[in-house]
Amino acid sequence: MSWIRLLLLCLLLSAQARAETIRFAPLPLVDEKTLRAEYLPLLDYLGKQTGDTYRWTFLPKYPAMLQAMQDGQVDLAILGPLPYIKLTERAKYFEPLVQFREKDGRADYDCVLVAFGADRTLKLKDIMGKRIGLTQAESTCGYFAVASMLKTAGRAPGKDGNRYEYAGNHTKAALGVAQGRYDIAGLKRSQAEKYLGLNLHIIAESGPYPAFALVANTRTLPEARRAAIRQALLTVDDATRASWGEAIRFGAVAARDAGYSAARARVDALGGIPEAPGK
Repeated sequence: MSWIRLLLLCLLLSAQARAETIRFAPLPLVDEKTLRAEYLPLLDYLGKQTGDTYRWTFLPKYPAMLQAMQDGQVDLAILGPLPYIKLTERAKYFEPLVQFREKDGRADYDCVLVAFGADRTLKLKDIMGKRIGLTQAESTCGYFAVASMLKTAGRAPGKDGNRYEYAGNHTKAALGVAQGRYDIAGLKRSQAEKYLGLNLHIIAESGPYPAFALVANTRTLPEARRAAIRQALLTVDDATRASWGEAIRFGAVAARDAGYSAARARVDALGGIPEAPGK
């Protein structure tokens, strides 16, 4: 047995010897029922690998989720790049353990704009006087990605006669377009593809952005436990992952904070993100 494998085995056994209750929070991308179906099999797997108990914590609003993490009430969470950047601006004791690959194998993803039916031919420069559905202010594919796309054409979500509102999650934003409440909406590409059968069409894209990450609080999770969790996710087999949600089913790669430097620069270039329309 190589010394590296021996070290990893020792780390795993050490972590298992001191079982803990680890508080996990998923990204509020969709409704809680759907998220439970997607993430509980992952937590069951991690529990078997590390010997810990994983406690489900659902916080539907990004600000509350990020505050709970900062306050030490959440040990482990799934975060997109923008919420991770916002969190690490406020506190430096968070570490991305792994990033989850997309269906195509990429460890990054795109945000897109969708429109309904006849609006499929809309160009970014034509987006004036439109009702825009966004997810949440702290969501990568919300105001940040949509404003970044529109900026390339000299447009903005709250200017040029455009009006926007925060729908709450990707499902509500997508259905808002299908039901006529919005003219366009910003979504993660994998989420948008679920609604193409409702006559939604992708009209623009922005990216790539770093893939969703499993982020640990280094104050509440010791290094040995973080290493054990990371190793468990990097070595899990395809058959086990098959029951996991689409966002985490296709494997993982080790993550580093340095991998967010380009995304941080894009956030800085855009400027502030309003917490509510008109703010």
